Amino acid sequence: MKLIDTLILSATIALFIIGVHQLFVLSEGERGLMTAIMGTYWIFMMVAGLLFWYRLRKNRAKNIDHQHANNSIRNNTSTKSIPNNKKQKRK
Repeated sequence: MKLIDTLILSATIALFIIGVHQLFVLSEGERGLMTAIMGTYWIFMMVAGLLFWYRLRKNRAKNIDHQHANNSIRNNTSTKSIPNNKKQKRK
């Protein structure tokens, strides 16, 4: 699970760097900044998609861990029997 998250985050950073580089390279040409933004738009959308996917995986893992912790607490308290060694006094 952590390996996949690391790969997603690494790909996101690499694509962001590539997108910024392409933005600078394309904006230096004759066409201008607007054409450069349109040309690199798909790269930045992939970066946004990978970031959403990374956050989704992190939140799901956090919720699963939280549910497992709650289930183990419930199971431990519900299966334990409390010994009743003391005799109750009648009045």
